[in-house]
Amino acid sequence: MYTLKLTIQSLQKKNNFKKDYLSRIKYFLKNKNITISGNIQTKKKNTKYTVLRSPHVNKKSREHFNFHIYKQTFYILNNNLDILINFLIIFRKIIPKNLLLTIQIIKN
Repeated sequence: MYTLKLTIQSLQKKNNFKKDYLSRIKYFLKNKNITISGNIQTKKKNTKYTVLRSPHVNKKSREHFNFHIYKQTFYILNNNLDILINFLIIFRKIIPKNLLLTIQIIKN
């Protein structure tokens, strides 16, 4: 049994990702007899950066930037590793380019 752990990170909240892409993924998984064990959405992570506008003269003049990172995790289970690799190839074509995808394959 193989477990494929997909972690998707984005700087923007993707409501359309949940609707469009997850429906395509579930349709593909039903055809290949692959099961999804969970769609885990974690809390957003806030990162704050402060940059001085002019470092020599005006110390109090600063700019603040916030980045919100949204993360979702999927666990996909199957006995055949080749089917999981084919799923990854198709999945890479489906998702937009601005998402960060982390992949882990675990043998149970």
